[in-house]
Amino acid sequence: DIFVLVENMRLYLESDVIKLAAKGGSTDGTPLGQEKALFLGRRFAYRGNKNLMFNSGGSGYSINKAAIKALVKKFPTCFPNKHTSEEDVFVALCFREMGVLPFETKDQN
Repeated sequence: DIFVLVENMRLYLESDVIKLAAKGGSTDGTPLGQEKALFLGRRFAYRGNKNLMFNSGGSGYSINKAAIKALVKKFPTCFPNKHTSEEDVFVALCFREMGVLPFETKDQN
């Protein structure tokens, strides 16, 4: 479902936009060593509901270390018995419960 140009992804993840997002949107707001959880990808509205945005698993999504740590802590209580092919939607719902919203990575082109 996805084809990645690794060099392009690396450059994007090292970009000022992502660095700023990882610091909570401010240049001096996040203390050194404390990274904000990022859930990056192509956003969609679940069944047209713009209040339930998720990053599509089909096109791929990326999460940083802070997001992985948060998700691992949340998994035991966030849909622990759910069996679904919509993992992207339920990962987004778990993130939403922690205040982590999908970050749109689509550019203007």
